[in-house]
Amino acid sequence: MSIASSRGAGTAPWPIATQCWETDTWYTGPSILLSRHRGIYDAFEIIAHAPIDDGVVKVWHGLLVKSPNEVATEADVAMARASQAAACAAFSQDFEVWSHKAPGLQRAAGVDRRAVRQGPIWYRQFYNPRARVEEFTRVVDGIHVVRGMDPAPSLAAE
Repeated sequence: MSIASSRGAGTAPWPIATQCWETDTWYTGPSILLSRHRGIYDAFEIIAHAPIDDGVVKVWHGLLVKSPNEVATEADVAMARASQAAACAAFSQDFEVWSHKAPGLQRAAGVDRRAVRQGPIWYRQFYNPRARVEEFTRVVDGIHVVRGMDPAPSLAAE
């Protein structure tokens, strides 16, 4: 499992989230991203993709929004639908960026990428024989924090 957490003040991609927004995001396997969002509305985002041709993928996206009421009201349902539409629109903008992106073949000077470079190593387990899984996971298992940044509060307590 690969986990990335972000916390801080900001605006979530859905309509009323203007307070502090927290996310915990992780991949399950090489193509299923799950993200738990906490803020005004708690939500769970799911993004899955599968290659269908060289350089072409099919993508599925969903956002489940937790109702603040035991039984969702019409207003809760409307907010959930608006939240899903806004989250999907925000995710769709990534495709515009990716369509113009070239591979970064040189490391940016002065950037501590120790925590970031764990991702490609973790991914190798899915593209090599199963017998080699431990070869890759033993290098990246654990919590990796970028130098100069504090770990997320829940990780610091562990």
